[in-house]
Amino acid sequence: MTAMPADFGGRQIALDPVADPRLETKLTDWQVVSEALLDAPVPSLIEDDYAPAPADDEHDLAPAAVDGVAGHGGFGVSARESKGENGGGCSHLVVLVHGYSGSAYDLRLLCSYMQLQLPHAAFLISQANQQRVNMTIETMAERLAAEIDGFISASKRQLTLKRLSFVAFSIGGCVLNAALTLPPLQKYSPLLYTMAAISCPLLGLLVPGTSFAVSSGLWFMAKVAGDKALKQLCFADTHDDGPIVWRLNGKGAFPAFRHVILVGSQQDKFIPLYSSHMQPPANLPETDPRARAVKQMVTNAMHSLSRSTLIRVTVHFHGMTVLSMDEAFGRAAHVAFLEHVPFMRLFAARYSRFFSDE
Repeated sequence: MTAMPADFGGRQIALDPVADPRLETKLTDWQVVSEALLDAPVPSLIEDDYAPAPADDEHDLAPAAVDGVAGHGGFGVSARESKGENGGGCSHLVVLVHGYSGSAYDLRLLCSYMQLQLPHAAFLISQANQQRVNMTIETMAERLAAEIDGFISASKRQLTLKRLSFVAFSIGGCVLNAALTLPPLQKYSPLLYTMAAISCPLLGLLVPGTSFAVSSGLWFMAKVAGDKALKQLCFADTHDDGPIVWRLNGKGAFPAFRHVILVGSQQDKFIPLYSSHMQPPANLPETDPRARAVKQMVTNAMHSLSRSTLIRVTVHFHGMTVLSMDEAFGRAAHVAFLEHVPFMRLFAARYSRFFSDE
């Protein structure tokens, strides 16, 4: 199979097919990987800021079938029991957090692909905030923290917890960061291992994206409709210590995970790439007060992650055209993170090693 040339940012890059991305030991900056998993167009992943690689024993992850019993508890979970050689339960819990007005079903497919790669991990798909709107980030964080703590407490026979990891989508990343600052989850801080934030507005929406329609819609929902969470993302909330997004990115506030994977896309007009990648926006002069605020948040967050492996992944979904309203407004790319099967398979195959406890 011949390489497929593609143009990213004025630079010609060859998309060389990779037979098995799990066997790659380390990527160089801006290397593009692609895999012909299905007949559908396969997205390209551009990785940047790749910190020291995990230990060699974390790379040897062969795909395995789900060989446990799927359970659905009172918290609406997708979990599996797995016995180790010592007869104990799972030592690693992976929690998946959905986005705005979402549900646990949004992440079930991604969870299934990750389960194939991580047969010895337990999985919890959050349901505490599903289908809920017009709630503050703090309220959703309290519900999420109580759900996770309750699940861990109720699963002590199946869990010998040593590592706690998360996969969050969209606003779920902000809710997760807020939940980790609350007492029910603070006791698990030494166990934090990997966080994958998929198109999460971790820096808020202080600087709007390039889509006028989306920016106008967010302004209407925050200012006119008064949606509490969107209002907070736009820094329109009032608090003695500043907006919540500012506080979540305060000095030493960002959770100190061992591995952090930030996934975003230029095609996603809902969540600007600077916010999902936690980088200062390039389209604002330094004299702009918004640019200074975002830069300070980035500095604070990077200080907390100084000892973490940080990977920024830019996803390009091939084959998208402006033939529908969703694609024209940029919603199609945002939803594609949850519906595009080749992306989910590639993500699970490539990055599950960062969730491995072997």
